[in-house]
Amino acid sequence: SKATVSVLNCRQRRARMPGRRGAVGAAAEGGYDFDALARECPETVGPVLKVDAKGRRYVDLRTREGLVAVTTAALKAQHGVEWSLPDGHLCPPVPNRTHYVRWIHSLLKADRDAAHPDGRGGAGCRGIDVGTGASLIYPLLSSALYGWQMVGSDTDGASLGHAAGLVARNGLEGKVELVEVPGDTVVAEVVREMGRGEGFDFMMCNPPFFEAEEEPQAGGKRRQEDPAPSSSTKRRRLKAAGYVGDITRSENECEGGELAFARQLLEESYDLPKDAVRWFTLMFGRKASIKQFIKALTARPPGSLTYRSTEFTLGHTTRWLVAWRVLEPHPPPSSPDSCPSPVGSFPPTPEHGPLSDA
Repeated sequence: SKATVSVLNCRQRRARMPGRRGAVGAAAEGGYDFDALARECPETVGPVLKVDAKGRRYVDLRTREGLVAVTTAALKAQHGVEWSLPDGHLCPPVPNRTHYVRWIHSLLKADRDAAHPDGRGGAGCRGIDVGTGASLIYPLLSSALYGWQMVGSDTDGASLGHAAGLVARNGLEGKVELVEVPGDTVVAEVVREMGRGEGFDFMMCNPPFFEAEEEPQAGGKRRQEDPAPSSSTKRRRLKAAGYVGDITRSENECEGGELAFARQLLEESYDLPKDAVRWFTLMFGRKASIKQFIKALTARPPGSLTYRSTEFTLGHTTRWLVAWRVLEPHPPPSSPDSCPSPVGSFPPTPEHGPLSDA
């Protein structure tokens, strides 16, 4: 039976891997072992496999055909996931998406209390993937790696239609739920409609990089803030950021860009009931954005939240991760000498070794 899609009625220190672009050998570009993938999935990788002048086999990840083939093969060979992607949608790189999921697992394992002396992160965990897209990458990886129960939300019904097919193909009807949202909030409506009084252990998202081309003006009018980047300019920027081929507008831009998105989520995290979502997490694509967002976190009343952050580099791409938990939305007045919101580091994990604050 097909998975159903609900519609809401409401508006590391750096972990570098060597490599060079284009002709790159095993485990060099972005964490892929092309030789292993070619052996495991010859029918998928074979047509895009090339050999350079030194006899090394590689896949050109600068092409959409190559990236989709490698992503399909990696999900199948490494995680047992059946996967496909319609044209015109973002093709996610598996290594950095996997790293994000494992980072959340290390966060949850370190989150111990009387009810969870060994930490969280087991199969009973519930998470939200905001902007799950047609790829459904985070729910698929979360289920394959840790057996987590996931809710994937998106504003695009067509993307969710394809995602529902992936849920069915992988037999995850009881593990993954999908919900279409209008985009008025980041996560608040998903929590209200899908929480069912249980709460979520975490939410995750990598926000769109770009700002919308037009910014709202006072009085409801719209104006052109600056000359909009041309399509070719956006393609160059996306390519530099590690994205290949065409992607949907909702996947690459939003009002105010990723920093405004993160700030809205921070506001929502204070408005939601305490522990409706235990940990809010984001993956940033720009260092300037996370620097500004950390300032926003530390500007909150002392004692009201705790946060963690790290960065990692795979191949030629660096990403920045941040997680925060609201401890007390409205803490009592503090003395002027109070310390800012605490920052901690994670213990080593088998998957990645030491994780620490950026």
